[in-house]
Amino acid sequence: MQVNSINNTTFGARIMPSEYLNKAIYLAKYDFESGTPEGKKRAAEFYNSLRTIELDNRTNELSIIDTDKKLPPILKLDGTKRFIETYKDCEQKIGRAVQEAINSLADSKYFRGEIKRDAAQKVNLEYAFDVWAK
Repeated sequence: MQVNSINNTTFGARIMPSEYLNKAIYLAKYDFESGTPEGKKRAAEFYNSLRTIELDNRTNELSIIDTDKKLPPILKLDGTKRFIETYKDCEQKIGRAVQEAINSLADSKYFRGEIKRDAAQKVNLEYAFDVWAK
């Protein structure tokens, strides 16, 4: 019996569940279930951004850190930290702000060819978001 070694083992980033990420996921699921072209587009873009980050073998973890109530939550991807501007305490507005922050992070961190723009076409988004929800 011969055993061959594997030289190229890669692991992707972990997306840590949180209250804020759940709000964004529930909003994306609602957008997709609404059936409107805009809703489906927003849900697909959010899924593509999360999937791009998850498949990146150069990063370890994406998380949203809940600070005290005086400061907004912090989006953290390894060494990169950004405040998520949430203006209202409405779940829909918070979810949209988290989606926009993650989409913006993916757009700024990855080259155009690295973003998985067609990942959402290959899955049923109604169930795909459940992978990242608590």
